[in-house]
Amino acid sequence: MKNCFAAVTKFLVLVFVTHILNLQPVFAEALGNQIVHNFTAAKKLAIAIHKNHRVTIYCPCRYEGKVVDIKSCGYQIASDAKRATRLEWEHVVPAEAFGQAFSEWREGALQCRQKKTGKAFKGRKCAETNSEFAHMEADLYNLWPVIGELNALRSNYSIAQISGEAKTFGNCKAKIAGRKFEPMDRDKSEFTVYKSCPAAIQEVAKWALDIDRIPPLNLFYSEGVVL
Repeated sequence: MKNCFAAVTKFLVLVFVTHILNLQPVFAEALGNQIVHNFTAAKKLAIAIHKNHRVTIYCPCRYEGKVVDIKSCGYQIASDAKRATRLEWEHVVPAEAFGQAFSEWREGALQCRQKKTGKAFKGRKCAETNSEFAHMEADLYNLWPVIGELNALRSNYSIAQISGEAKTFGNCKAKIAGRKFEPMDRDKSEFTVYKSCPAAIQEVAKWALDIDRIPPLNLFYSEGVVL
C-alpha cells in the first residue's frame, strides 16, 4: 500500500507539472509517453519532479543541483572520483534494451550522417531520430537520478539476483557481477510498483483527466526485474 501511494503521488506530480507547462493533457504512463518529446526535455522535467526528494536511486545519496554528496550514503568510489560526485539521469530499463528493436539503432538510416564528414552512424544517436524511440527514451517513469560513476558501471547490464562474489560500493550494497546488476533491496520495490498498482493508478488517472476509460497501463518498466 505504501508503494502504491508513492506511485500515485508521482503520477499526480507529473500531471501537475504537465499542466503548469501547458503540455497536452494525456497520461504518459497510461498511453506510453506522448508528451515529452526528447531526452533533454525529460531531464528538465525530472529535475522538477524530484525537487522535494533529492535522493539518488541505487544508493540513497542526497544531491544538490548537479553535485552528489556521496558521504551522505557512504558510497565508496570505484575509480572515477569526479564522476562519482556528478548527478546523472539513469534509465532503469537501459535505452539499449528497447533501442535494439529499432532499425536505426541496429543498422543506421539515411538521415544518420555526420554533418562535417558525411560518415554514417548508428546506435542511440541515430535511434533518436525516430520519434517513437525518442518518446520511449524520454519516459519519466523510467528516468531516475543516479550517481554518475554508478550509472557508468551499471552500463546496460540487466537487473538480476546476484549470488556469490560481486563488486559493491561501501555502504551502498548495489552489486555488479558477470554483466548483471542487482540494486539494493530498498529500490527493488520501486522498479516493480507499477506492476502491482495499476488499478490504483488508473483510478487516479480517471479522476485527474476526467475520462471514463483509458488504455491499459504500459508495464514494460517491470520486465526483467527479479523480485
